Amino acid sequence: MKGMTMVTTGTFAAMIFTLIICFAVPIGLVIYLYVKKRISILAVAIGALTFFLMQIMIRIPALQVFSETAIYFRLTAYPFWFALFLGFTAALFEEGGRWLAFRFLMKGRLEHKNALAMGIGHGGIEAMALVGMIYLNYVVIAFMINNGSFQSSIVPVVGESAANQILAVLTGANSTAFLLAGVERGLTLIIQIAFSMMVYFSVRYHRAVYFWGAMLAHTVLDLLAVYLNQMGVSLYAIESVVVVFAGFGLWFLIRSERLDAHYSQPQSQNVIEVISGTEQDSIM
Repeated sequence: MKGMTMVTTGTFAAMIFTLIICFAVPIGLVIYLYVKKRISILAVAIGALTFFLMQIMIRIPALQVFSETAIYFRLTAYPFWFALFLGFTAALFEEGGRWLAFRFLMKGRLEHKNALAMGIGHGGIEAMALVGMIYLNYVVIAFMINNGSFQSSIVPVVGESAANQILAVLTGANSTAFLLAGVERGLTLIIQIAFSMMVYFSVRYHRAVYFWGAMLAHTVLDLLAVYLNQMGVSLYAIESVVVVFAGFGLWFLIRSERLDAHYSQPQSQNVIEVISGTEQDSIM
């Protein structure tokens, strides 16, 4: 490892940006909404716990066990169906977990503001656990590379082969890739909050269409992300799909408070008019 390449300033900046998105943005949103709307901190914790239990503790270990079977191996030979399987199971566990949380853990707290809180907790812990912790390690290791302590500190721990791989990632990759990781996390946070809001409507107002809508959207998003990646589609094209879903998610969240008020009324306007913001009288 003599003459190691240094980690560039651009790569450092990109990694710090991703860390801010993963940690500072969710925490900042919680603080802002607590001051502004007095959201329930318990709702944030329930959202985080839901993701942790359903994904980290149940789905991911189950997939690891299933990956040792012949069925799983045969499934990987069919990229579309494999991507559909991963997308559907992710949607099932996450949206199912949200439904259970709203139904049984959020009693007495079923309000629009707490649906936002739960979504931030869910999406925030996902960003921190799946990307944030990795990038925190990246930043620490990058400092070691640049100050010359990498070989004495990291190589004895992980071995030279793994150390070379880490070194190649941090010094050889385009800094844009590190930046895009943060952009994706920010977009995914919007999507996760929108999914939480949809499941909230399904539970509070007994409208199953919102739950199945969240299930479908989640499945399709993950299906496209996995399938396009397997097909070798560019990272920018994949991220454009996430942008589209985040755009619809943001649009729904902007309209959600008005929609919540609409459903709270005993006699209300046409739902489509409320979502779209039109002021015409309902024909109903």
